[in-house]
Amino acid sequence: MNTLLSKSLPIALLAAAIAGCNADKPANDAAQPAALVSGIDKANADPSVRAQDDFYRHVNGHWLDTKEIPADKSNYGSFTKLADEAEVQLRAIIEDAAKAGAQAGTEKQKVGDFFNSYMNTDKLETLGTQPLQPLLAEVDAIASKDALMTWFGNASRSGVKTPVVSFINPRISATPPGTRYTPTKAAWGCPTATTTSRTMKKASACAQLIRLTLPRC
Repeated sequence: MNTLLSKSLPIALLAAAIAGCNADKPANDAAQPAALVSGIDKANADPSVRAQDDFYRHVNGHWLDTKEIPADKSNYGSFTKLADEAEVQLRAIIEDAAKAGAQAGTEKQKVGDFFNSYMNTDKLETLGTQPLQPLLAEVDAIASKDALMTWFGNASRSGVKTPVVSFINPRISATPPGTRYTPTKAAWGCPTATTTSRTMKKASACAQLIRLTLPRC
């Protein structure tokens, strides 16, 4: 028994010493993310304005007086800031997925391949509108309102923007109860006033598509 203790004691002491050394080191040397906070940012408020006089300026007055809209934007607010930050985070995720070595068949590999194909501008310039020809042929074959609506439905299910879309929403009135299909105006995907002049060719293509399609229905 004494022999067993004499052999095991040095091992136990060595293990304790190693554990003590490890305890002196931080568990994770990587930079820890900043703690998330929630609630109202009082720094944006203007306490000189009474809430009962102008609640909007009472809550946002300092931000309105000091914040400058970025030169590349037509408006700016908390949702714009949130979207900008999300884009940076998404870009990091996608660029990581685009690196070589992702396991074949995984979501990471699919996202990476999709991103790399989108960024291969030389190949895109070479292909031109060739990948769009089957879609344009479908549009060219539309000859009636029924065919147009059918194409709108098929295109929407494929993720293609259409000028008219339908969705399901609750009935406003209680009688009769249930849901209904609601048609609504959608975007053509044409440029807006805040986009650059590089997209004007896209606007011309949209206008041409409208002229070619709608008069025949």
